[in-house]
Amino acid sequence: MVVAAAPSATLVPRLRAGVRELLGALDIDDTDVARELTYMHDVAFGKTVSRQVTGVMIDFAKGLEFYLEGEPSLGLSLKLAETPCSPLF
Repeated sequence: MVVAAAPSATLVPRLRAGVRELLGALDIDDTDVARELTYMHDVAFGKTVSRQVTGVMIDFAKGLEFYLEGEPSLGLSLKLAETPCSPLF
């Protein structure tokens, strides 16, 4: 899900709202959406120790440059979901 990090005080509610919108756009059942949002109640932010995760996130961030013009975050998220990448090991 693509959301602006600032202001950080409202990041979690905006992330949850974005996930709700994204799952709805993917026609995910409302019960499953509600369950996912419940699991997102407790949130913690931390620094990764995986250079591989950092690399994938940088690749996605660079890919955003091609989609930024006038796209809402839902559109960006759906386009980035089509970006080819392999599973992390």
